[in-house]
Amino acid sequence: MFEYVKEVKTVGQFLREYGNIDTQPIGQRLDRDPVLIGKSKPSKAQGIINSMLMGIDIGQITIHETPEGDYDFESIDGGHRKRYIKAFFENKFPDFKSGKLLREMSPEERQKFFDIELTFTIYKPLQGDQVGQIFRSLNETTPVNHQEMLNSYGDTPIANAIRETVRVVPGVGNDIHPLFEYSQSPGSTKKNYSHIQFDNKGLRIDEMVARLFYIETAGNGLGPSTDKHLEELYKSNPADVSKIKEKVYENLDFVLKMSNIRKRRYNRTLTQREFVFFYRLWLYLKETYTVFKIHDYENFFDTIHKEFSVYQDKYDSQPVRLQGPSPFDSTKTIGKQFNDCLTEFDKDDHVYFPIQQILETVDISTLITIKDKQRAFTTAQKERKLAEQNFKCAIDGKSLAMVDAEAGHIEAHAKGGLTVYNNLAMIRSDYNKDMGTMSVEEYKLMMNL
Repeated sequence: MFEYVKEVKTVGQFLREYGNIDTQPIGQRLDRDPVLIGKSKPSKAQGIINSMLMGIDIGQITIHETPEGDYDFESIDGGHRKRYIKAFFENKFPDFKSGKLLREMSPEERQKFFDIELTFTIYKPLQGDQVGQIFRSLNETTPVNHQEMLNSYGDTPIANAIRETVRVVPGVGNDIHPLFEYSQSPGSTKKNYSHIQFDNKGLRIDEMVARLFYIETAGNGLGPSTDKHLEELYKSNPADVSKIKEKVYENLDFVLKMSNIRKRRYNRTLTQREFVFFYRLWLYLKETYTVFKIHDYENFFDTIHKEFSVYQDKYDSQPVRLQGPSPFDSTKTIGKQFNDCLTEFDKDDHVYFPIQQILETVDISTLITIKDKQRAFTTAQKERKLAEQNFKCAIDGKSLAMVDAEAGHIEAHAKGGLTVYNNLAMIRSDYNKDMGTMSVEEYKLMMNL
């Protein structure tokens, strides 16, 4: 059960008694506050103050006690209202109607502002998931989307990792992933992203990154990442968030390479659908091949994007094979289903569909080297192989003791050579270091042996 009290306080009492309140806790730090001065119409801040001065109730303000933190109280809902009241008190913007700062008003006008009554609901100390639960309950009938509700979970390791991957959180000073770098003009809240064509309106970038964190946390490979899955993720407490973040960053590094090449080729960055496609493609490759190497990123992008672009043409001008009916919905063409699936996250077959379509016309094996996850041979394998070689080096044919020997891949691991017995040769340690990515035969030729 939640414990709370309701109180009616004047603005003056709020400023005196609740001065030490975190009006923008980490779960609500979406960005710096926008410019507070309107020109042709009131800004959001001025609109709130205007309403108050006109005698309009601005609604319930919800906070909870935080005796163990840096603040006495923390905002749950109504953070903008509290921030703008304090900002107006601090003379940071004028009343829109009169054009006056608070200090420029008459004593009677100032007193009228201080006497305005506010309704507070004050909860006893809460945990992050409880704050999120209350926030969601209060906002069920207001235009707050699913990801904004999840963001209200506040200061938890997984929530912090997601938001700090995507955006600079005020008061934290974190480094975001380079894929989400942006420029911003002084005094503006508009972000100009360097590598993507879409913005974080409604926390949509947070949402996509949260889906990646869920997939890596679940550890089941590419698959559904529903809104329900995201709720479970935010409620969870994964053992090692840093390792999950490493995997997500590896994926985002790949997507960033694709965006950079796209920008060089076409002077445009990734669309939202391309972003989803490439992060899913990376997950597919990791799930299918575990360890692999892309030969040439430029060629990889060109080959994949050429096929992807076919699906972006007008549906009636796409190849005949793409104008056939979707396997999921007979009212859609294959081409339309391809694009729709890049906005869907609930069904396994829909998630895989765009990848499968591209790989029907692209031989991925020509673009990557499939590497063996296991790099080391066992001691038993090495001893057996050295005995088979009559204790002689596979390179120079001279006597070789185990203490001076190393296991070499006949076909280099870097070129896809597997760590299997028939690809094992016992050679001198100096040769093994010197061989690099050469095969045993190539190295022998180089040595003229």
